[in-house]
Amino acid sequence: MILQHLEHFYHPQSYTQTNSRNWLLIHLNGLVQAKVTMPSGKDLGLIDGKKPFALFLPAKGTFSFSYKENRDNWVLMLPKDSLEEKSQEEVCLKMENNYANIPPLHYLTNYQAELCRLSLKKTHLAFHRPGDSRNFLLSLSLNALLDIILNPDLDPGPTDPAESFRQNIVSDRNFTKTLASISDEVGYSSDHLRRLFEERFAISPKKFREQYRMGIALNFLNNGMTAKDVSEELGYNYPGHFSNAFKKFYGDTPSSILQKNYLEENSS
Repeated sequence: MILQHLEHFYHPQSYTQTNSRNWLLIHLNGLVQAKVTMPSGKDLGLIDGKKPFALFLPAKGTFSFSYKENRDNWVLMLPKDSLEEKSQEEVCLKMENNYANIPPLHYLTNYQAELCRLSLKKTHLAFHRPGDSRNFLLSLSLNALLDIILNPDLDPGPTDPAESFRQNIVSDRNFTKTLASISDEVGYSSDHLRRLFEERFAISPKKFREQYRMGIALNFLNNGMTAKDVSEELGYNYPGHFSNAFKKFYGDTPSSILQKNYLEENSS
C-alpha cells in the first residue's frame, strides 16, 4: 500500500468535509469536538477529542471538526481500493493481497500516540524522499504505523508509578513541561518519584529525559531535518541552546552530523 497524499495540520480550524478519497486521520492534540458520518449515512456520533485516536474513513464519509491552537493531526490519503465500509462497526482495510475487518475508530493510549507521532515523522520523510528507495521506505513506514494503531499489545500499560512517570515524560513531545509538573500528573511528589524511578530504571528522571531527547534529535538529524527544525521540534528557545546541549551529550555538533551524513550519501 502506497500513500497518495499526506498532510500535517497545526492551525486552528472548524470545517465539515466529505472526503472524495479514503482517509486515515490521526488526531494527537487540540481537538475541541468532531463528528463522523460513514459513507452509508450511519453516524458514529461525537468523538472524544481529549483522547488521541486514529480514524479509518472510507471515501464519501464526512468529518466535521473544530480544532483549537496546539492542533496536531495528520491526514493520510490511502489508495482507492484500500478501504471499504462493511457496517457501522467495521471497515475492510486491504493491503496488497491481504485484508482485515477492523473498527473505523481506534482510541490510542498515550504510549501508542507517542509511537504514532514518531512513526508519522518517518512516514512524512519517506513520502518526500527522492530516489528509487522512496516506495520501499514508505511502505515500511506505513506498515509500522498501522502496526502501532492496530496492535494494542504494544502498550505495556502503567504498571507502577515509576512506569507512569516514564510514559508521561515520553508523552511530553515538545519538552515544555517541568519534571515537577509531570510528577503532579502522576500524583506523587518529585522526590518520591525520583527515588522510585532510579530504583526501577537505574537512572535519574533528568538523565533519562536528556537521553530520550537527544536520541530523538539524532534520529531527526539522520533523517535529514535541519538543526533549526530539530531545535523547534524539541522545545529549545534558540537553536544555539540545542547545539550546545547536543555537543555536550554527543561530543559533536548537529552541523557536523549533517555534514557527515551528506558526505556518506554522496561518497558513492
